[in-house]
Amino acid sequence: MTEPQLTFAGLDLFSSGPAALAPPTTEPRLALHPVARGHGQPATPQGLEPQTLNQTGQLRADTQQELETITANIANIADGQTENLIDHRTNRTYPHTLIESFSPGPAHRLGPRWARDYRIQYRVLQP
Repeated sequence: MTEPQLTFAGLDLFSSGPAALAPPTTEPRLALHPVARGHGQPATPQGLEPQTLNQTGQLRADTQQELETITANIANIADGQTENLIDHRTNRTYPHTLIESFSPGPAHRLGPRWARDYRIQYRVLQP
């Protein structure tokens, strides 16, 4: 069995193929304020937006049915609940993380196996 690369909610669903987790991005939160008799709207800083993480990878399985099962299992944990995301390669834990989107590509043959590229966007609500 392959060592887990990434786990979400304690589940190892990504070790069937390669997976990459991009470093987190944080965007400033700004508020726009109307100006009396002026032009434009000045923006004032309001802190930072929650971190966004993007994961890309490829799911692999011996049969198309196994690939569909792996895909469904990932889709099922994108349920609006926050969980821990752990990157075992860097020993970094992202607590209170939400799967915002899971975008699986089409299934295709990869030699004798089946594969599917995917993209997941996470939101870390409380770093």
